[in-house]
Amino acid sequence: MPPISPSFFESKSFFVLAATVLMTLQPFLTTMTKVDGAYQYLQVSTTLLAELLKLVLSVVMYVLQPKEKQTHARLTPHDVLPFATPAAIYFVNNNLIFVILMHVNSTTYQILSSLKTVFTGVLFRVILKRKLTDVQVVAVVLLACGSATSQLPSASCSSAPSSSVFGVSLALLACLLSAFGGVYSERLLRKDGEQHTIHLQNALLYAWGVAFNGLALFGKDSAAIVELGLLHGYTLRVWLLVCNNAFNGLAISAILKFSGNIVRVFAHAAAMLLTMLLELCFLGASPSPQLVLSISVVACATYLYNRPQLAAAATAAAAAAAADPPSATRLGGVGAWARGRMSSGREDERLLGELDQRGFCGAAREEPDLRCLKPTTTNPPQR
Repeated sequence: MPPISPSFFESKSFFVLAATVLMTLQPFLTTMTKVDGAYQYLQVSTTLLAELLKLVLSVVMYVLQPKEKQTHARLTPHDVLPFATPAAIYFVNNNLIFVILMHVNSTTYQILSSLKTVFTGVLFRVILKRKLTDVQVVAVVLLACGSATSQLPSASCSSAPSSSVFGVSLALLACLLSAFGGVYSERLLRKDGEQHTIHLQNALLYAWGVAFNGLALFGKDSAAIVELGLLHGYTLRVWLLVCNNAFNGLAISAILKFSGNIVRVFAHAAAMLLTMLLELCFLGASPSPQLVLSISVVACATYLYNRPQLAAAATAAAAAAAADPPSATRLGGVGAWARGRMSSGREDERLLGELDQRGFCGAAREEPDLRCLKPTTTNPPQR
């Protein structure tokens, strides 16, 4: 197996993969931190520490950049204040997760969270002025149907607790907040992306996050902090949750800046599927037909929603191939012709001889050797 290139850890694929894994782990880690069905620690403290960890990491990575990329001296209030909006949204949304998972199981939470695609599509049109194609509109409708299917009787895993209307309502609110925060963050990250690096932009966002979570924590739980301490009830699992949330936030920020919200939604759909597999493997859950159907519909809807981007990429690749006929069109035609001749039962040596007579021998030796088309049998086919 070839070694992984160091450049992979700076690529878009790495951030998408990391976000998928971290989003999969988040509901499990949150549920695992409960003791006898309740949280023994201050929930807001975990979001505060996660925001603080993200701020520290962003500042460190910004300082390690070359001097010519450090643009903090050019910051104005107009650059700083807009980041307060997504920070406030993330603050509310992060704390909603604790309440939601008290009323719904992790798989249902992941399926309902796929409705972020619906709200993201609407907000794309309203905020970013992006128009959905007909295929994407159909995908949005399918996604809504798939999420509704998960709420039919026995839609969730049979060994998991049932989901309440209150929990489902909060999950829908969290979807709306997450979609708005993501779209607005993408707008901010790309608007001045040429002026400031992502590390400085992240530092601005997480500084507001620390401020919001700090005010909420000390305003609501100041007595408990004085009596028990900020880290009361913290275990290894709680610290793992803090680190998971911090790295997940950094990965999603990179996706928003370099890929966009559509890729983030696609990563979330993959996380939903991984969540179901983990519940089946480690929690002894048995999936119902409704759950399998729901996940299948949601996965297909996510593919359809991203299909225009995939088609655009294929069109670009075809245009690039057309611009280089000797290596693309010409050899592609030779390959199709050769495969047809092989399937007709002609001997391989005669086939290669005909290739030479047609003037393709030079191309065959510059590109992959056409002798690999030879049949594996040692006996030539009968005429």
